[in-house]
Amino acid sequence: EQACIVVGFPDSTKVLKVGEQVEEVHDNGFLLDTSTLESSLLGHDAHIQVHPKGIRLVQSDGSTSDWNPPESLDAVVAATATNSQIAIVLQTGEIIYFEL
Repeated sequence: EQACIVVGFPDSTKVLKVGEQVEEVHDNGFLLDTSTLESSLLGHDAHIQVHPKGIRLVQSDGSTSDWNPPESLDAVVAATATNSQIAIVLQTGEIIYFEL
């Protein structure tokens, strides 16, 4: 198992593998061309990335699933997550809750 750090910038995300050396990882399933608002382990073998346009679930086998809010609800501006729950706040002020 590898330890990683997810660093979100205003327009991009970097995933860094931490070991004896720190190196950038490009093939991790995360969207790297957008900001990451929250990243977390979900369940025992999946990771989530919350970004302004939605949520990405990255399974241990590398497969991904995406959830995007309806266009009428606008962008995600804040998020928090636990091992089994995700809460996001949309630009409209609406809060959306997900549970495993």
